[in-house]
Amino acid sequence: MRPAKHQYTILKQICQHIPAHLVPKLARSFGVDKKARSFSPWSHVVAMLHVQIAHSLSLNDVADTLRNHSGVLTTMQLNLQTFLPQFAIVKEASTADSTEAYRLCLNLKSGEIAVFDKAYVDFTHLADLDRRGVFWITRAKDNMQYRIVKQHTKPKGDILSDVLIELKTPKSCKAYPQRLRLITANVEVDGVKKTMTFITNNMSWAPSSICDLYKCRWGVEVFFKQIKQTLQLADFLGHSTWFTTHDRKPSAGLFAGF
Repeated sequence: MRPAKHQYTILKQICQHIPAHLVPKLARSFGVDKKARSFSPWSHVVAMLHVQIAHSLSLNDVADTLRNHSGVLTTMQLNLQTFLPQFAIVKEASTADSTEAYRLCLNLKSGEIAVFDKAYVDFTHLADLDRRGVFWITRAKDNMQYRIVKQHTKPKGDILSDVLIELKTPKSCKAYPQRLRLITANVEVDGVKKTMTFITNNMSWAPSSICDLYKCRWGVEVFFKQIKQTLQLADFLGHSTWFTTHDRKPSAGLFAGF
């Protein structure tokens, strides 16, 4: 009999000995997180560990081995920048999107980024993400009550304002007592510039980066739109309970995690 292949690679076993909060904490302490863009500090650590274990001799060797083992590496949070959703939740259209936010963000780690539409805004949940060290970006609801504390960066170009705010209503203020960053900008949508307002807990990124990250979420939305228009799904097989009738159709939450 052939021996059974172990489900955990040596690299994964080593990574499990590294506390989840340690790398993002060190990256923030030394300012590395501000310089990291498409390649996160954790991905860098995993790549360097893989280089040592595989005895890679050149940059091409590193790239080739990482590419050949991409399936295993994705389970250790190595972001391959595919911009494809890792999962989708199919649910009844009558349920509130914000109720799904906790489940969607459950496995996000410190230093990672959650980008979502304003339908997911729940200040209790946003405060939980902030305590966990997860960065988040969303659009501000039209009825959000707040007071401006001070200007964060000066307006420039399409960035109309970038200020720090505090929530005013007692319920919202109790749920999220920390300051928020509010950015108003002209953003191009389908070739037309529209004025949009974003809120985030990240105080160091450029306001243009906040807008660009939110635009990445639109790529996920377009992906689901193409599925609905192109595939014309009539039946769906899965392990989750859901149903559809002529007056109740399933919907998928539009949420992007990085």
